Amino acid sequence: MAQNNHSAQDAGYLIPSCEHSLFTNAPLGIIMSTPDGRILSANPAIGRMFGYDSPDELIDSVNGMTTQLYAAQPDREEIIRLLRENDEVFNYECRGVHRNGAMFWTSINVSTIRDYNGEITHFLSFISDITQRKQMEEELQQSEELLRTVTTSIPGMLYQFRMHPDGAFDFPYMSEGVRVMFGISPEEATNDVQSVMGRVHEEDLDALQGAIMASAENMTPYELIHRHRKPNGEVKWIKVLSTPKEYEDGSIVWNGVALDITEQKAIEAKLAKRNIALENAERLTGLGSWEWNMDDNELHVSKNWLAIHGSSNPNPTMEQILPLAHPDDVPAIEEAFVRAMESGDPYSIEHRIIRQDTDEVRWVRSHGEVRSPQGDQIQTMYGAVLDITESVQDRQALVKSEKRLRALFEASSDIIYFMNPDCSEMLQLHGVEFISDTLEPNSNWLKEYIYPDDQQRVLEALHEAIRTEDTFELQHRIIRGDGSMRWVYSRAVPVHNDAGKIEEWFGAASDITTRKQAEEALQLSETRFRNLIEGSPDAISINVDEVFVYVNDSAVDLF
Repeated sequence: MAQNNHSAQDAGYLIPSCEHSLFTNAPLGIIMSTPDGRILSANPAIGRMFGYDSPDELIDSVNGMTTQLYAAQPDREEIIRLLRENDEVFNYECRGVHRNGAMFWTSINVSTIRDYNGEITHFLSFISDITQRKQMEEELQQSEELLRTVTTSIPGMLYQFRMHPDGAFDFPYMSEGVRVMFGISPEEATNDVQSVMGRVHEEDLDALQGAIMASAENMTPYELIHRHRKPNGEVKWIKVLSTPKEYEDGSIVWNGVALDITEQKAIEAKLAKRNIALENAERLTGLGSWEWNMDDNELHVSKNWLAIHGSSNPNPTMEQILPLAHPDDVPAIEEAFVRAMESGDPYSIEHRIIRQDTDEVRWVRSHGEVRSPQGDQIQTMYGAVLDITESVQDRQALVKSEKRLRALFEASSDIIYFMNPDCSEMLQLHGVEFISDTLEPNSNWLKEYIYPDDQQRVLEALHEAIRTEDTFELQHRIIRGDGSMRWVYSRAVPVHNDAGKIEEWFGAASDITTRKQAEEALQLSETRFRNLIEGSPDAISINVDEVFVYVNDSAVDLF
C-alpha cells in the first residue's frame, strides 16, 4: 500500500531508529530510492547482493552514474509505470547486474511513498536474489522438454500404471504417445483406466493380467506382447516392458514403456509366410538351403538341408558340416569354397555325403556364392544343395550302357542303328565300314542308304511296324558309299518310355548279299535245268525210293 511521509532531504532518507536494526539485518535487499533513480539508502544485504563491500559503496556507484542495477533498462521503466498506476509492484522478476558484470535474477517488491500533496517522493524496494530458483526452473523446464522430446520420439509411449492396496488400478501418468498408439488423449487414459485396459484384445487379456499379477507378487519386471483395439476398430500389436516399485502405502506403481510393433509383426508374418513358401518349394524341388555369416561363423540351414543330410542338428557350425562330406571329396569342397571367397564368383560342385542317420553315401550338387549386403561389410555365403543320387546312378548306368553298346558296335559285324519314333530321322548309325556312319540325326537317310526300287517297300514296312508297334523286319537293298548295291536283312524293335510311348527304334542290319547271290544263282541254275529237261524229246523221270518225284512231258507221253 502507498505510504505518506515527509520529503527526503538531499542528504538522503533517514531510517527511523526503531526500524534501523530490522533494516540493517534483513536477509533481503532493501533500497530507498527517488523517482529519478538516486539511491537514498540501502541495507548491507543489497550491497552484498550486487557485489559491493558496503551499502555506501553501492550508493556512491549508482548515484555516480557508473553502475546500472538493471540488466535491461526497460525493466526499470516498466516498474515505474506500474507504480504510478498501482502504487505497488509485487514479485516483478528481472535480471540485475553484479559488480563484476555477471547477471543474476531478482524478484522485486516496490511500494511508493508520497508526501502530503500525494506526490511520489520515494520508492521502497525489497529485492531477493532468485538466481538459484530460476536456474532450477530452467533445469526443470529443460528436463520437461527433454522428457517431451523423448516421449514424442519413441515409437510408443511412456506410462505409470498403479495398483492400489484395495486392488483398484489407474494410470497416474500417460505420455502423448497414447494419442497415436491408442487413439485417446493422456487425460482420458489417466481419468479412466478402462479406456486403455478395456480395449486389450480379448484373446490376450488373461495373459496381460497374469503378467501384471505375477510381477506384483514377485516384484519383478515383466515383458509382454499383446494386441490392442483402438476406438476406430484398428488392431495394434503392442510390446510392453514394465518395472514395479512398491510404496509405503502398499500401492505398486509400474514405470513402463509401450512400443507399437504392428509393422514389425506384419513383417514377421510376411517372413513366416515366405519361409513356409520356401520350405514348400524346397520340399517340392528337393533343394536344401544354407546361409553362412563368415564374420561370426554363424550358420543357418533349412529343414530340407537337414533331411538331405539325415541330420538333427538345426544349428551346426561350419566345422561340423565338413565331416558330413565323403572324406575323398573334402579337398575339392574346400578348394571350391576358397576360390569363391577369393574371387567372389559362384561355385558349383558335385560331391558325396554320408548321411548321419543311415551312414548311406549319397551324391549331391552344391552351389554357393559370397554376397555382402548393401552398405554392410559383413560377408555372407549363401548356398543350396540338391540330392542327385538317382541322377548320378542313372548317369553311371547310361555310361555303362554306352560302353556296352560301343563294345557291341565294335564286336558286331552288323549295322547298328537308332531311329526316332516315327522313323523320319536316322538318329545314329554304326556302319562297320559297310556304309557311312551317322553320328547326327539325318532326315535324308532313305535316299542316302536305301536302293531306289526298295524305298517304297521299306517305308510301307516301317509304317506298318509303327502302327502296330511291332517289330520291323525286311530284306532290302542299300547303297554303299562307293555307289555299289548290297542286300541286308534289317530288323528293328520299338523302345518304349515309362509312359508306354515309343521313344526310339533300335535296329540291326546284316549283310546277306552273298546269300542272296547264292539264292539267285541256284534259282537260275534250277531254271536252266528245268528248261533243258522239259524241252528234251527223251523220256526223263526221277525216282526216289521207288516213287516218281518228277517226270517230263516226253515221259508222260511214253507211259
